[in-house]
Amino acid sequence: MSSRLSMAEHQAILGLARLNWSYRRIAAELGIDRETVSQCVKAAVPEQPRVAPLRSNHAHQIIPIGQYLDKSFGGPSSATTTTK
Repeated sequence: MSSRLSMAEHQAILGLARLNWSYRRIAAELGIDRETVSQCVKAAVPEQPRVAPLRSNHAHQIIPIGQYLDKSFGGPSSATTTTK
């Protein structure tokens, strides 16, 4: 067997990978090394660019703690203390 894959073998690997066959199963079916299958598939799939996650634009929704507490817990307590 030659050290390089033929075009037919290359296409067979990619076709079976598209059918969600495992690398181990593809290698056994075609009689090649599992690592060769992995390298072939990874070389054919373009690497996804790394993109920083989008930041949410919720900074305008931050409210002071007093307003938050009033809103969350029903406002100032209706039971006020009496002063003398």
